[in-house]
This record gives sequence, structure tokens and C-alpha cells, in this order.
Amino acid sequence: VRVNVMELVKIDQIQETFKAVFVLNFYYVDPRLRDFQADVKFRQDGKLAECSGRIVGCPGYDGQTCYVIQCTDGFRDIPPCDVLQMSQPDWSTQFDPSFSMMNVVGMPEQILLQRTLEYCSSEGGHVSVKYKYLAEFSERLELQDMPFDRQLLRMKFVAELPLFHLQFAPLMTDAGHLKGGKREDAPDAAPVEWKVSDKRAILQVMSLEPKDLRARFDVLIHVERKPAFYVWNTFFTLFLLTMSSMIAYLMKPAEVEGRAAVFLTLLLATVGYKFIVSTWMPIKPYLTFLDKYVISSFLFQGVSIAETIFVVWFWCRPIRDHDQNWQDGIYNGTYKLRSPPSHECSDFIDNVEFWFTKSVFAPWAIINISLLVCPRIAIRLGRCCLRLCSCVCCIARLFKCKCRCDIGLQSWEEIYEQHKLFAAMEVPESNHPYGVRTLERTSLEHASLERASAELPDLLRAGRTSEQLKKARVKSKKKRHDSIQQRGINRTQQ
Repeated sequence: VRVNVMELVKIDQIQETFKAVFVLNFYYVDPRLRDFQADVKFRQDGKLAECSGRIVGCPGYDGQTCYVIQCTDGFRDIPPCDVLQMSQPDWSTQFDPSFSMMNVVGMPEQILLQRTLEYCSSEGGHVSVKYKYLAEFSERLELQDMPFDRQLLRMKFVAELPLFHLQFAPLMTDAGHLKGGKREDAPDAAPVEWKVSDKRAILQVMSLEPKDLRARFDVLIHVERKPAFYVWNTFFTLFLLTMSSMIAYLMKPAEVEGRAAVFLTLLLATVGYKFIVSTWMPIKPYLTFLDKYVISSFLFQGVSIAETIFVVWFWCRPIRDHDQNWQDGIYNGTYKLRSPPSHECSDFIDNVEFWFTKSVFAPWAIINISLLVCPRIAIRLGRCCLRLCSCVCCIARLFKCKCRCDIGLQSWEEIYEQHKLFAAMEVPESNHPYGVRTLERTSLEHASLERASAELPDLLRAGRTSEQLKKARVKSKKKRHDSIQQRGINRTQQ
């Protein structure tokens, strides 16, 4: 099996789905097509010609550059550009590598289905099947680090035939570069909010055990979010709202009504923005980094309000009219020449609030500016500080837990472990309980298929040793080499 993910069309983080265009290629050998006679129409000296026979050679396989047809009157080498039509078997009566998509949403759109008999050999007919789909898949997104998160998007495929009828072997682990062109600087074939990681897409064939009923393979797409939208539309906006709380400290603590109006207005604006931000994310049982930032904005404003309440409660006293009537113009208190404020405070409160604003607003400004300028470095330092605190707690608990101080974001290995994925992406033959016919690409310009012998699956089923398997492969290669030499001698004699 080989997979090529061509484009990520959409990633919907509310519904937790993604849509992709991809191509599936299956290669297998069907013994029933060993002697299939194909009708070939081709151009020869500018005229239409026809012949019938076995296709024993195909461009791109085993170093061939032409189609080789074994006709009744000998072998014909036909350049691929001259082939006009080549008949195919009735595929409705032949083997079909049936599969399904486990996490697909709705009905996938099949863009292309192409099944081709490439050529025939002593083992059988070598068949390639090509599918092209536009499908939508569901994937649980892990948003702890949002909007600086990495996501592993998985397309899960399972065979619809029993394990002893159909198994998968990876032709190559690379499953597409997801580029919008062949140039290195071509944009990623992904939504503008996302970029494809250096790992791109990977094909992972699952290890098999005798208790398994069906073969499986997954396609893993590694993407990272571009955080610019959330940085400027959330972090920057909330930063301005919280820093606007400093306006309240331009008023004296005695002006309680003025300060209360400023704090409550900014608090209501932050609450409204929280409702807007909640529409951008799915419901999760944990807090994302964006949630923590919004909550910290509430806490910051809450600390400012609590400081004002504390100062007014303990270091200010209300000024009251003796007759409790402020409309009669008669006041018998301390203030005689101007209207009195609602409260009168101690003289040292100005110094207290000066140092309070320095110690609270300055760190908040530094944190937000670092998030705006270099957000990933700021998160790394913050995470390192949190882990350093956990290390101190561990030491206090007499070394009862392990301590790490990893200053990086969540690595792909941690994401693999979080999704309970295997570390190895390729599956060796020994992991297939019923054996597997290996198909490996050798190079002409792109690749060609190197086929294992017909005895190899029988040896694997019988549980033979690795030495016997190695001898079977050597014997198979030697047999094939001798047949190619004999075919060349026959052509020379003809």
C-alpha cells in the first residue's frame, strides 16, 4: 500500500473534523491472471496496429522502458507513447482489496478508481489499484497548548476481508509532502491558519498478531497552528483592556464611585470578549492556554478591584452629613469651603498604591509583550518555570516523583504517546502471522517493484527460520535473473 495526501482542504476545530484529498495505491499479485491475454492497439510507422498476447514487461518496472508483449509470433517492444488501448480483465470477477475508513464522517467522495494489470510473470498478474478520494474525517483535537498547538490528524483504514485473505505492507512510509507545487518555497496545501510540520504525512501499518481479525493502516498528518490570529485578536485586545485598569489609579482612593465605574466597565467588556472567544473552540474537559489567559485577565482585574476595596475598607473613612440631608446646603462636618468627597483616606495610601501598580502592572506588561513579540519562547520559559516549581515540590516530598525541566513545546514523541501510537512506522515481515509478499521499489527514475517468490508466503505460514527465508529470496532472485537471460537469448535467436 502507498498513500499520497495531496491537500488538507479544511480543519474544523469546533466539530473536530478535517477534510482531505488523498490517493491510495494498492499493489498485489493475482495468480489467476498469470496467462491473461491482452488486446493491444498501438501506432506503428504512423499506422494503427493490433496484437494479442501476455504483457510481460511494463515501463518503470525491472528497468523496462517499453511495454513487452509476448505474442504468438514473438516478443514486441512497444513504447508507452505509442500504446492507444490495452484491454483489461473483467475486474468484477477478480480479487478486490476491500477496505473501509474507520473515522470517516458521512460518505466519502470517490474522485477516481483505476485498476490496471501492469504485467504478467510466473507468479501471476501484477495489479495496481488507484483510488482518489475527497473525504472528511473525525479527529479528537488536543488543545492544551492552543493557539500554539500541534495536531496529529489521523486517517484510519481497515481491511474488510479476513486477515488470512488480505494484509497490508508499506511500500514507503512517506505519505505526501502536502505542498502547493514542486518548488521548495511553495506554500503548504493546507488551510491558511495551519502549516504542515517537517514530518509531513506518514503511513503507519499496524503490527499484527494471531488474535487480530482485520489488517489496519493509518495515515498520520503533522500540522502546526499559525497563532497570529489569536495573538492579535485575543491576547492583544485583552492586554489593552486589562492595562486600561490603570486609568482608575489616576483617581484618588477617596473617589470610590469613579474607580468603581472604570473597573466594572472593563470587567463587563472582558466578560463579553470571553463569550466571543468561547465560540472559537469546542467543549473540552480541560483548560486550553487561551482559556488560561482569559481567566488570568479576569484575575488581574479582580486583584485591582480587591486592592481598591481593601484600601477603602481599612484606610478610609466615609464622610457623613450630620443631618443626612445633602440637598439643603447645610453641612456641619470638616469640609466648609467645597463639597466633600464620599471618603477621606490616610496620607500613606498614595505610596502603597504606587508600589502596588509597579509590582502588578509591570510584570503583566512584560509577559504580554513577550507573548506578542516571541510567543513560543515565552511559553517555553513559562512551562520551564512551572516544571521548576514542580521540582521544588518533589524535593519537599522527599524525592517521591521524577523531575524534568524540558523547555520545549510538546514534542511529536509526546503526542505519539498521548495518542497511544507505535514508535516504529514500518512493520517487519515477522510481525505478520500469515506472512506477507513484500513489494519494494527499485529505481529506474522513480521506482520499480521487486517481487518476492511464491515460496515465501508458504515458508512464513509454516513458521520456517530466517535462514530458510533468506535462501528462498536468493533462489527467487536467481531464478528470475536466469529467466531474463533466457528471454534475451530467445530474442537474439528470433
